[in-house]
Amino acid sequence: MTTGSFIPDFLLTLISLTFLIYSIKNKLWKYYKNNFFYLLFCFWLILVIGSLTSDGYIHEKFNNDYTGNSFLNTLKNSITYLRFIVFSVAVYYLSLNYSNFYKHTYMSFFIALSIALFFAYFQLITGHLIFFDNIKDLFSNGFRENFRIVWR
Repeated sequence: MTTGSFIPDFLLTLISLTFLIYSIKNKLWKYYKNNFFYLLFCFWLILVIGSLTSDGYIHEKFNNDYTGNSFLNTLKNSITYLRFIVFSVAVYYLSLNYSNFYKHTYMSFFIALSIALFFAYFQLITGHLIFFDNIKDLFSNGFRENFRIVWR
């Protein structure tokens, strides 16, 4: 992710909520009535039921979270997965109803990848970040965090 996790999560949630309200308001139930949605919804129900019946031991053991809130954390995480299901239905709706959807999606990915490659090559050639100071052997997306490419 070029920008970190907040912006993509915020946009995904915003698109999901907007489409959910739009589909309820305009009664677009036909986009929810397919096997793919039913399969994802059943998987989501299994996640929620698993969270309701768990004691959170595995979450506490592997994440070093001994606060006692692991039950609420696992339940919160499983409930919020519903936004991914609604987002997939929104993408399906947009791909069917807007002819330029794929063109705009590919262009967005191309621009993001081009910017990331530009930063990586600039750092490879000059040894400097564009916006920050000199950091040796590590390449990032142009912002100081999330170093991914290691040259040794």
